[in-house]
Amino acid sequence: IIIKRFINHYIWISKMKDVIANEKLPYIPETFTLGCHTFKVQLYEELYDDNAPLYGQFDYDEQVIRVNIFKHNGKPLSKECILNTYYHELFHAFNYLWNTGGDESLASTFAMLKCEYETIKKYAKKEDINASDRE
Repeated sequence: IIIKRFINHYIWISKMKDVIANEKLPYIPETFTLGCHTFKVQLYEELYDDNAPLYGQFDYDEQVIRVNIFKHNGKPLSKECILNTYYHELFHAFNYLWNTGGDESLASTFAMLKCEYETIKKYAKKEDINASDRE
C-alpha cells in the first residue's frame, strides 16, 4: 500500500503487483551469458514500475530481463511484439555493460532493426548450397 498526498488529503493507493507467467516461449531463452554475467529471462503476465504497466525491464542488479507477454487488457501479445521487447531489453544489457548507461532511444532503435533483420533475412536454398562439409 502506498499513501500519497492529494490536495491536503491522503489517499491509499494499492501497489500493482507483478505476475510471473506460467509458460515458456520457444523463441525466448531462459538464461544467457553476456560479458561473463549470467542473466535470467523472466516472462510476465503483468509487469509494473510504480503502478505504470511495462512491456519489459532490464535489471542489472538482479541480472534479469523481464518481459511482459500479455497486453494490458490480458490478451496475448504477438510474437513480434514479445521479440521486440526482449531485444530492446537485451540492448539495454549490451549498453549497460558497455558504458553503464541506459539510452531508451538507442535500445528501441536496435530492437526495431534486429526485429526487421530477423523478419526479412533470407538464406540460400538447401539444394543451392555446395559446401556440404560445413554447417
